[in-house]
Amino acid sequence: MVADSPHRALVAALEERLAHPFSDGALILEALTHASFANETGAGMPHNERLAFLGDAVLGMVVGHWLFVIHPDRPEGELTQMRSRPVKSTTLAAVARELDLGSAMLIGVGEERTGGRGRRSLLADAMEAVLGAIYLDAGYDATERVIRLLLDDRMAELEDGVTRDMKSKLQEWAQSSLRMTPVYR
Repeated sequence: MVADSPHRALVAALEERLAHPFSDGALILEALTHASFANETGAGMPHNERLAFLGDAVLGMVVGHWLFVIHPDRPEGELTQMRSRPVKSTTLAAVARELDLGSAMLIGVGEERTGGRGRRSLLADAMEAVLGAIYLDAGYDATERVIRLLLDDRMAELEDGVTRDMKSKLQEWAQSSLRMTPVYR
């Protein structure tokens, strides 16, 4: 994988902010490599899409378990709503910005020109990929520790009450007022 000295310094600083030094440096580089960079650099270079898939699953499990433990009396529906907030892309992108993850990303020229380092979707995907990389590098406990570090304040905000998304509000209104469930197209 391509990583010059300035990039290595950015990655080392990111590892420090994550409180997770990688044993396998190739994993963090893959997590920070966007497909646009891999495509421009050469065939077969790994990029972060598969790690993002894994990271999304691990994040959902950690947050779900966390909520299950701290809210033993909450019903499944409330827990589901509570889980959706810290795992959504806007939250992940905000965490990535706080970590300055964008500066360590390897992105293609076109993505660079169009502001890819600051784009919510790229940051959220890269954040998921980093979590997937931590999971592969050190296992569930290490990943849970990092997720708790990153999301602790956001999880505390959930104590203020369950925030329902607009689709849920529409569905509840339609079912109670119109006695029907909306059909989405």
